[in-house]
Amino acid sequence: CYSLTSINLPALTTISGSTFSSCSSLTSINLPALTTISGSAFSSCYSLTSINLPALTTISGSAFSSCYSLTSINLPALTTISSSTFSSCSSLVSFLFYNTFTSLLQPQQFTGCVNLKDLQLVSNWRWSLNVKDTDLTHECIIDMFNKLKDLTGEDSLTLTIGATNLAKVTDEELQIPNSKNWTVQ
Repeated sequence: CYSLTSINLPALTTISGSTFSSCSSLTSINLPALTTISGSAFSSCYSLTSINLPALTTISGSAFSSCYSLTSINLPALTTISSSTFSSCSSLVSFLFYNTFTSLLQPQQFTGCVNLKDLQLVSNWRWSLNVKDTDLTHECIIDMFNKLKDLTGEDSLTLTIGATNLAKVTDEELQIPNSKNWTVQ
């Protein structure tokens, strides 16, 4: 599929395995009925810049890993991610978890996303998350702190933002997650 530049399959609901993996000329995906992706379906699609999957609810596997050119993602129905879905998407600048989101089964979704500056979490975020490879803005970090669920009296969770991002916040600002029983590193 090296010369395939776009995918528009309006009735497709499920993709598994490495269906479109390494389609190096693929630039856009529009799959309006797709609800489930498993495996490495679009991994290593180096030219992929935009994803429009309005009905997608579940991603299990490294579906979009190593999509180095990916800049635009629309996943408004997403509820569950269970693997390193967006690892090494080095052009990704922002990502929005919509309020439909309910389950993160692995904390390292954004490994190698070195240009990720804006990560919008859902309110009462209740999963450990590792975004140490990112370059988040100060405003984004504070917004993340404010959206963390209060875990007082529960087991602590970890938000790993890395040394570069930690240097952007004050000790007073670090009290926001600490007061909610979160470990920030």
